[in-house]
Amino acid sequence: MKLFKITILIIVVLAYSLTSFSQKPNIIFILTDDQGWNDLSVRSNKDLAGSKSDYHETPNTDKLALSGMRFSDAYAPFCVCSPSRHSIQFGISSTSLNNTDNFAYGEKRSNPTFSLVATIKKIDPSYKTGAYGKWNLPYYSNPGVLGYDDWHTGSPVDPHKKPPEQEGKKMKDGTIINDDPKHINRLTTAAINFMTEQVSNNTPFFCYIAHWAPHYPNVTTQAMYDKYDSKTKGSYHSHVGRAAMMENLDDGIGRVLDMVQDLGIEDNTYIIFTSDNGSGVRGWIDKYAQQANWGDPAPLFGGKATLYQGGLRVPFIISGPGIEPNSWNSAQIIGYDIFPTICDILGGIDKAPGVVEGASLKEHCLNGSSAELQRNEEIDGFPFVFNEPDDLDIWEKSAFVKGDYKILLQHEYNPDRYHLFNTKEDISEETNLISVMPDKFSFLLRQWYNHVVDKKVTLPANALNEALTYLSNHYERDISRKVEAEDYRNGYGIVAEINEETKDGFVANINAKDYMDFELDVEQAGYYDVSFRVSSANSEIGFDIKKGSTIVGSINETATGNLQTWKSTEKIGIVLEKGSQVLRLEGTGGTWNLDWMEFEEADISIVNVKELKKKNYENMIHIYPNPAVETSTTLWFDNEIINQTFNINIHNIQGKLMFSKTIRNEQMKLNVDSYMPGVYFVSITNNEFSITKKLLINFVQ
Repeated sequence: MKLFKITILIIVVLAYSLTSFSQKPNIIFILTDDQGWNDLSVRSNKDLAGSKSDYHETPNTDKLALSGMRFSDAYAPFCVCSPSRHSIQFGISSTSLNNTDNFAYGEKRSNPTFSLVATIKKIDPSYKTGAYGKWNLPYYSNPGVLGYDDWHTGSPVDPHKKPPEQEGKKMKDGTIINDDPKHINRLTTAAINFMTEQVSNNTPFFCYIAHWAPHYPNVTTQAMYDKYDSKTKGSYHSHVGRAAMMENLDDGIGRVLDMVQDLGIEDNTYIIFTSDNGSGVRGWIDKYAQQANWGDPAPLFGGKATLYQGGLRVPFIISGPGIEPNSWNSAQIIGYDIFPTICDILGGIDKAPGVVEGASLKEHCLNGSSAELQRNEEIDGFPFVFNEPDDLDIWEKSAFVKGDYKILLQHEYNPDRYHLFNTKEDISEETNLISVMPDKFSFLLRQWYNHVVDKKVTLPANALNEALTYLSNHYERDISRKVEAEDYRNGYGIVAEINEETKDGFVANINAKDYMDFELDVEQAGYYDVSFRVSSANSEIGFDIKKGSTIVGSINETATGNLQTWKSTEKIGIVLEKGSQVLRLEGTGGTWNLDWMEFEEADISIVNVKELKKKNYENMIHIYPNPAVETSTTLWFDNEIINQTFNINIHNIQGKLMFSKTIRNEQMKLNVDSYMPGVYFVSITNNEFSITKKLLINFVQ
């Protein structure tokens, strides 16, 4: 009889387990706004007492942390809201997206078919997806553009539009009193309704809850404000309004956790929690001194909009089936790891687009491994790269994190521009190690340079030149290799003049706008000095040295007086990556000849020179006026190329073809009176080239 009972029990438990794990997992992703690394009342690092608040109370988020795994070395994709959110939705770094400005569109759009929710639906079309709360992706007007089935901003006016600024009684510290602070209740209710509907329909779901809290300004209820006004202040957290809003936010999170229990889906639901950037505190900067009582991310330094750890480090929690409760993981992770992690949980990591740069955390969560994650990046041991735009009025502009080390580059304003920190031993970033570890800094600076040039990142004009100057003074160079003109004569597809008796040759009559593309095969990445042997009878000698669209050096020399009178140019320092790449010489002035170029380091060979004297068509085609302010604009071609045949196509921001025509010998008028305001892309192609220009339409019909 006892054997029978035990057998029945085993069968029942086994049947329940098989049923639970055979169900398709649900994913709930909670993203908070400006919530710092130590804003919770539970630690973000088990070994550091300062990694939790000494004033805020977040019992529900604490409960989530105790039910799952906390990552103690987690970074946000960026130090401000919009670029970070863009990065998360596509699994790509803000640097690769060239989207590092909170108030602009960035320079690289992402294809909506590569978005997180589009990929979820490729993995399993039965999934329903919902987005609730703050969107803040200027390129994409609403979550539906990226494929979300349902969304609500929390607005009481229109669920599909940004909510208005909240109003109410103002307290002595500027806090606003409102019954639904930061729309927490409204957007939480919308998310709960979505979850309930999917469970009732037996449909798996992905629910993205993006809170507006605890972003400034502080908004809370009267009862919560009174609670913290009478509570003893902490040593580094003491702002009544912010603390009260933090607990309002936590209440909203608690409602979601309770609903997961009420719906009975806790055994097949994963919950991911993090913040879009570090603490919303900038009081250490004089400009924001009036906000200094927001809080203190100590022991981290800095806060939102800075590239110190206080602006980048965030709390990060994952809870769900198979994850050990109250567990810790010290692996270095970043917000765009969420994309591949979700794909992996759903069993479709192979469906993640090839451009995704993040790494899946699934095995780390299930097995407890803290091993270094392998990300989709050529640089060994993928670094985290952060670059700020010119218009953020903050000193530091670039940061490069690789393992325990971080370099911080201040391109302007501050004479002490370069920093090297060991963030494991010096989490507060107090000790600059450049003087004691110069080789380490040079190594990381060289990798940063390679990365931003490869990604064509927008940086202050002097940033790359400063880096090259530093490397030229601190990085050891090797033996030289000279590349003679005959190495790239007609057999390599370019025009060259060769003396048949001596086999000596040179490239002749290079003019402004002419260019040569050299395909280099570099066996060892490094810093290289390159110089050129040139001549010119009676005109100046001018050309730029370019990697991609980035100018890495310029040559300007006076005439030599005779075509056979040669001289060597000044040395230009450039950084070359390992492997195949293209170096371009593009004429900027005069008519001149090239005999050779010389690299002052070995292990370089010229594979091919693609072409010579191909004009720069980009500067010969214009759209005017742009932005269009009337019902039409003109596509204008310079006289030098107007007699060619061109194929013209116009696409909107979603990729829809709006117009197509083939033209020749005409300046083309584009009628755009039926187009909605926004960004459009005009592609011009023929048998020699293909370029795309951006057209802005901002008039109202």
